[in-house]
Amino acid sequence: MRRREFIVLFGGAAATWPIAAQAQQPETLRRVGVLITLSKDDPQSGARVTALQQSFGELGLTVGRNLQIDYRFGISDDEVARAATADLLRLGPEVVIANSPPAVRAVQATDRTIPIVFVAVSEPLALGLVASLAHPSGNTTGFTNLEPSLGGKWLELFKEIVPQLARAAFMFSPKGGIGPLFVGSAREAARRVGGGSGGRSCPYAGGDRSGDSELRASAEQRFDRSPGYPHGAT
Repeated sequence: MRRREFIVLFGGAAATWPIAAQAQQPETLRRVGVLITLSKDDPQSGARVTALQQSFGELGLTVGRNLQIDYRFGISDDEVARAATADLLRLGPEVVIANSPPAVRAVQATDRTIPIVFVAVSEPLALGLVASLAHPSGNTTGFTNLEPSLGGKWLELFKEIVPQLARAAFMFSPKGGIGPLFVGSAREAARRVGGGSGGRSCPYAGGDRSGDSELRASAEQRFDRSPGYPHGAT
């Protein structure tokens, strides 16, 4: 083979090496940790898992190919959140998605560098999860779904529906962590509209049915209405 032909042949083969090497390299596996408030057998948990995986799919990340998602369910209080977080972080996720205030607190307390994205967490500023809504700072950011001032709006709405409203009991789960925030705005609204509003803990979270006594107490005191902030327990 003449020298010129050899150079052309060798050069053409060498030019294909990076492409072949790239094709042979396995895709980088990305790992995500998810802490969900609801239990694993809750229908909403399945819907959330499906939505999350579909969204990742739109970004080119597919479970079983280049994405691993590790879930922990039933993160309803701080004790459970701490144990689940320690277990999850041992797997080495690149980011943690948290679906409750206890979950966010647990990850922040364990690792101040891993990115945390919270979803459907009410009033992260008042709970001390972020420095501000505009500039969360640190390693935490996310999306909030409820504003505690709605507690007052709910009471005002009840007053419009029932003008003679005089007493209202506000039911909330003590394990949710944010119930009292809504009660505060409800009490402020009560002073404006002239109706009384008392905050009552309703301990249903985690399967605790002792909240039945709270409901009976509300009935005995003849509250006109018993609003409750959105929580599976109430």
